[in-house]
Amino acid sequence: MPHIRRPRDAGGVLPAERQENGYARGMVMDSQVDRPLDHILQRVRCQPTPSPDATICMIVARNEELRLPDCLRHHRKLGVDRFVIVDNDSSDGTSSYLRQQPDVDLWSTRNSYGESGFGGWWYYSLAEQYGFGRWYLLIDADELLVYPDMENRGLRDVARRLTELGVYAMRAPMIDMYPDKPLDSIEYRAGDSLIEACPFFDGDSYYIIQSQKGRTLMRGGPRQRLLSTEERPFTVSLEKFPFRFWVDGTPFRHHASPFPTLRTPPIGALLHFKFLDDLGSRIDAAVSEGEHWNGAAEYIRYKEKYEALRSPFYEGSARYEGPDSLVRRGIIARFPW
Repeated sequence: MPHIRRPRDAGGVLPAERQENGYARGMVMDSQVDRPLDHILQRVRCQPTPSPDATICMIVARNEELRLPDCLRHHRKLGVDRFVIVDNDSSDGTSSYLRQQPDVDLWSTRNSYGESGFGGWWYYSLAEQYGFGRWYLLIDADELLVYPDMENRGLRDVARRLTELGVYAMRAPMIDMYPDKPLDSIEYRAGDSLIEACPFFDGDSYYIIQSQKGRTLMRGGPRQRLLSTEERPFTVSLEKFPFRFWVDGTPFRHHASPFPTLRTPPIGALLHFKFLDDLGSRIDAAVSEGEHWNGAAEYIRYKEKYEALRSPFYEGSARYEGPDSLVRRGIIARFPW
């Protein structure tokens, strides 16, 4: 039976071949903690484990009934064979909706998201259950993965090409999407297209910085633009590596960004749909629950500046017309097909 593995400091540099392939020094998982998976997550409905070449998408969801239908529809088109979803004590219709989806393995937990390493321990123990040595897509329910030529090439094609290049993780920064009017006037409904509801992104606010460790990091976007002041700057981490080949012993800092020394350019993006008409209520819930990083400090800032966030459209906004919209602005690179 799989056992949860808690993170500990790796304390050293990994072999060069792992660094080159997208692995990195950081947090690894300690197998000494005897906590079986079924003690952490409860099976609600699961099918036989899919074949090794199947594409599995993992999501931790809490009250995501609104966004899940379009999220699943989008990633089915990219070739996801199985969704493995953890319902973290939702109080809306999330669980009922997911029980009706034939390609969803549903797990549930009432345990703390924050104390799970922000979902990291759940993801890792599920990877033990479904098998290492395969490609996984890890996203949030409010994210859509996009990449150049996605209309003609699915995730299996992406995995095949990245394997040929010796790269085992796709770098895909998070790009906030929003409408051209105040959020409380869009009336988004479950099943609507997220891209049609929020077709705009910041066309000129994203930029690259060089970290002290030599990494290139993307910064900018509407949250930084709207929340920063000279006295109190605001930045949010946009770096994610959602599609990765996962082997046992892969260092694990965070489910979204486990490869801190990977220096490949971004060749995909996660379109991020935080800016819907429920933003205010979701901010209130996050602040009240305190389950996010640093006691939900980021969400406390959102609450303080909500009036600015509710109208993110500005003169530099650009309409999303496919992944080439991001390539033309230098946000992502062309895929090395």
